[in-house]
Amino acid sequence: MTQWQNVEPIEGAAVTANDINEEVFSLLRYIYVVKEDGFVLKKNHTQHFKPKQFDISNAEKGKKLPTRTTRGRNGQQQTRRITPSEYVRDHCSHVVDRLESDPRQPALYEDDNELKVLNIFPNNIPIPDVELPDPQPFLDHVKWLLNGNQEYADHVLKWMTNVLYRPAKRMDHGLVISGAHGSGKGTITKLLTKLMVPNATDKIRAETFTSRFQDHLVGKRLIDIDEAELFGTEKEFNKVKVFFTEDRMRVDFKNKTSGTINNFCNFFFISNYADPLPLPKGDRRIFYVHSRYSETDPHIQDEEYWDWFTDDFLDLDGNMLGAFAVAKYLRDVVLPTLPETFNTKRPPMTDDKERMISSAKTTLQDYVEEGIQNGNGIFDPRQIYEWKLIKQTLLHDIQLKAKQTDSSEMITLGMRKKPTTIDGKRYTICWWNTDAEFDDEISKLFRNTTNEGRAKLKSYWKSRELQHLAVVNPYV
Repeated sequence: MTQWQNVEPIEGAAVTANDINEEVFSLLRYIYVVKEDGFVLKKNHTQHFKPKQFDISNAEKGKKLPTRTTRGRNGQQQTRRITPSEYVRDHCSHVVDRLESDPRQPALYEDDNELKVLNIFPNNIPIPDVELPDPQPFLDHVKWLLNGNQEYADHVLKWMTNVLYRPAKRMDHGLVISGAHGSGKGTITKLLTKLMVPNATDKIRAETFTSRFQDHLVGKRLIDIDEAELFGTEKEFNKVKVFFTEDRMRVDFKNKTSGTINNFCNFFFISNYADPLPLPKGDRRIFYVHSRYSETDPHIQDEEYWDWFTDDFLDLDGNMLGAFAVAKYLRDVVLPTLPETFNTKRPPMTDDKERMISSAKTTLQDYVEEGIQNGNGIFDPRQIYEWKLIKQTLLHDIQLKAKQTDSSEMITLGMRKKPTTIDGKRYTICWWNTDAEFDDEISKLFRNTTNEGRAKLKSYWKSRELQHLAVVNPYV
């Protein structure tokens, strides 16, 4: 890919600053995006106008634009004033094929197909060359927030460093911090937000994070998810797994066609409640700590300290000298020690995360895990079963409602499930993957679609499953 710049306007376009006043020339703050058939501000892609909207919004400036002579259908010449949308599109340098967000590319570039692209990736705010305070108050705050655990504090600081200074290497796991209201959980995301240009981050509710439409991800580097306890089930949380795993993903937009975007976004979850997310065993997507201080803790109640820390030290709404001191510390001290593969490494397992995983288990999960461990009944590791049998056993043993015996959850717990036809009758055959040799044997039978293979599967089913039914299925 190559950068494109200094492109001259097309021939005959009335487009120079010398010809018109500065007010009209300000229209060139906008870029026309072909794929969206709309105009966006070069420095703020969130402001979007369709051509008619653009002309109406800039009607006063349009009155000062030059005229253009064209030939009508009847062959006669007609003179009319060009519209604001035409004025912008007359500039080749202000027309692009699409928007992309990519920290590896310049602001304007050509892709491999020589199509022009506007890069909307938001950069960091430069650290000013002035004397900065000691960043230690913020480092102390992070350690205090994480219950005095230096290992966890170091991990969070490294995570912040990766977000700020290695934006092309998106973190494969998000941070979750829960704790009492007023403990300063949100200070980390507020700091990161201020250290990036506007529109680099967004703060959303949990239901928005798991909703169908994901407009808020476009061009973002950090998403702050508030009140994460609203996620509900593991199945709901699994809908957004791609946000952590995929470098490029398809998303749905409100009132627009779905599209594919680069994913350089990182996720930070905050909750006032312990164990807010329903995580499965073996999860790699989340680092979680519950801050154990109550709202009556003397430190949380120290209003004078918090006023100093937020208003005087960090000063996020002022000159931000404390915030820049933290940014400089992360860049000069933490970054040189950050492993190149830090973004893909499994996050440390915490006691809080282990508890959250355990608390997220359903009755079905507990029942299946115990059954697999014992290997009795429908959990014999070297037997095959019909799905109907397994479902009826679940309904009887743990009184699940029919809708709660969804096989998708069983499959995540280690059940194999394959449909087949034997003697003209449809069956759904199931077995457990706990015995690798047996699992491979049965899987090969299903892959063998020859007559010989079908005969072997039929023989296996007749000799093992039908005999086993009388033993383990007293409910039918």
